Amino acid sequence: MSLTSTSVLKSAVERGVHVCRICGLADSHQTFTSREMMYGTGEEFRYFQCAGCETLQILEIPSDLGRYYPHDYYSKHWRASHPIISAMRRIRDGYAASGKGILGRCLYTWWPTSSVVVLRSLNSLKVSSAILDVGSGMEAAFLRQLEHLGYQNLLGIDPYLDNDVDISPALRLRRLAIDEVDGRFDLVTMHHVFEHIPEPAEALRAIKRILAPSGTLLIRMPTVTSYAWRYYGVNWVQLDPPRHLHLLSSKSIALLAEDAGFRIRKIVYDSDDFQFWGSEKIASGLPVLPKIPPGFATRLSYRRRAGRLNEANDGDAAAYFLTHC
Repeated sequence: MSLTSTSVLKSAVERGVHVCRICGLADSHQTFTSREMMYGTGEEFRYFQCAGCETLQILEIPSDLGRYYPHDYYSKHWRASHPIISAMRRIRDGYAASGKGILGRCLYTWWPTSSVVVLRSLNSLKVSSAILDVGSGMEAAFLRQLEHLGYQNLLGIDPYLDNDVDISPALRLRRLAIDEVDGRFDLVTMHHVFEHIPEPAEALRAIKRILAPSGTLLIRMPTVTSYAWRYYGVNWVQLDPPRHLHLLSSKSIALLAEDAGFRIRKIVYDSDDFQFWGSEKIASGLPVLPKIPPGFATRLSYRRRAGRLNEANDGDAAAYFLTHC
């Protein structure tokens, strides 16, 4: 199984047949029209959901995707925090990564984070391990969290960076695409990046080349195999047209992993309250940005609902731990 070629896709569309870019199934797949509502432009885009692997994918990838990532897009900037906030974040992240610390636990309950919790599933990871974050942006939030936790060999790559930056001796950012990276890494991460990639199968094969034999590839992304997609449909906030090109299902991520020579070692559902209040804003005709969440009581209720969905493997986002076959 391989990603369907552009020429085959174009020919099929001209005949009125939609071909899944993940599994290659040509069929009269169910189609949907969704609007750009992150910024509230209302521009319409067509998606279809594969009748075979269930991937929800944009019908035609825009040739000018860059214009949908404006200058204020969140990953393009690093926003420095007040020293007190930074100290609180470090304590919270320490608890999130280890599960230890009373103050950290209190902060985590009030101010949760999904990214570094995944470290609990990576027992072999050391502070000296080589870690690569794909699509880090200038923000490089995950790597900055790891740096504060003492990790010493951190690299972030993003082809859309303005220039290379050395944040510290432990943390470097490079303007590179994944197929331009050399070296061996003990951990490669993609935090809500995979759904933005036009050719996900090629990305996985490129990562396999640089992942150490005993290494782990961690992909955190939205999943269409979720309550939020079934309930909100085209108003689901994680659809995010046209930036999210492929919303994978549990079936399609398994297909892609196997094709690239990986196996899925573990899946951790890590959706949060955003699936509710973000989708509710869109359903009400409001843009998602600025991301102003509802009041504390409502948000706490949403967080509890998200927790129950995660426990039932029905949240709208998950962390996939992949290793070499």
